[in-house]
Amino acid sequence: MTTQTVSRRAFLQVSALAGGGLLIGLYGRPGAGAQGPQ
Repeated sequence: MTTQTVSRRAFLQVSALAGGGLLIGLYGRPGAGAQGPQ
């Protein structure tokens, strides 16, 4: 198995995209998970 080096710039880009997607996914629908059966 070979190891690949990741540059600091690429790591920051990927982590920023992942964090932004997570933030949008959790913030986009604030009450969607709180609804119970009606």
